[in-house]
Amino acid sequence: MSLGFLGESLHGTVVAERVDSALLKANPLGDPFLRHCPVYLPPGYHKGVRRYPLVMVLGGLFSSAPSWLGFRAFEENLLQMADRLMQEGVLPHALLAFPDCSTRYGGSQYLDSTGTGLYQRHLVEEVLPLLKSHFRLLPEARHRAVAGRSSGGFGALRLVMDHPGLFLHCASSAGDLHFHMSLRPELARLPSAMERLGGLESFLAQVTNLRQLGSDEACALNAIALASCYSPMDEAPGFQLPIRLDTGEMDEACFQRWRDEDPAERVLCRPADVDALGRLATLHVEAGDRDEYHADLGARVFTRRCREQGLAVEHLSYAGGHFGGTARWAVMLPSLLARME
Repeated sequence: MSLGFLGESLHGTVVAERVDSALLKANPLGDPFLRHCPVYLPPGYHKGVRRYPLVMVLGGLFSSAPSWLGFRAFEENLLQMADRLMQEGVLPHALLAFPDCSTRYGGSQYLDSTGTGLYQRHLVEEVLPLLKSHFRLLPEARHRAVAGRSSGGFGALRLVMDHPGLFLHCASSAGDLHFHMSLRPELARLPSAMERLGGLESFLAQVTNLRQLGSDEACALNAIALASCYSPMDEAPGFQLPIRLDTGEMDEACFQRWRDEDPAERVLCRPADVDALGRLATLHVEAGDRDEYHADLGARVFTRRCREQGLAVEHLSYAGGHFGGTARWAVMLPSLLARME
């Protein structure tokens, strides 16, 4: 399905691929299993038989595939930026795909979880094969990249660690890393935020009816979304929080389950993950120097630990915080695509 409303402003084309997911049909949250994956086709795609590299783009928490299509006055979105750079000859022509792995809590972290669903398998077994069969992609993994910001940066790293050789280029911008530093301060806000929201049970009953995402709601949903991915449980509410809501005391055993999912921890104790990262032709990690969630420290820790394992990491620190960051794609995409050519 072509998204014609963007056609007048782009030199390339955006189409929306329908993904009728068998893997998501039984997801425990009852979220839609029919997903649409916008795909950007570069200028000239329809006029020849050339094959192209692929960049799979993963969004952050509280985003979905349509988020990438948003229009902003006097500011380019990623599609407009990539289209302009390709038209100007600055950026090599490539396909960009934007899979939808959102959930009712705001995101899946692009992992397989009994609390949210099989979202990593959805990417690997459904989205990627569909893209390979429907579009003229270069077939080798050296022509495939996965990249994301925030939760998408975490998801990109875990995708290349959990499925070595599927993508040979990876970029993580402000990704969730080093949970010991990045998530504890946010969790400390949770008890008081949840109290103002009327308690966990009351808040969960209202989630699907939220019409505004204030500071307390964002704090609560962030913790709930992560708990559903990192510390799911069979009984209600389907997840375990690593902090007591009545006292603020940390449940260290539960938080250890979270840390077990942290790429910065896994490079210390999982040789298979180190080997998987070692297969990459490009590993780019970056964060802003004023990141509100300390993603800058997470990027530094991850980079140091990788380099101590003999891995090559391209690390950048830029001026800025956690939010926004569209301009960062003007750095990451050329870096990824130049190495694919």
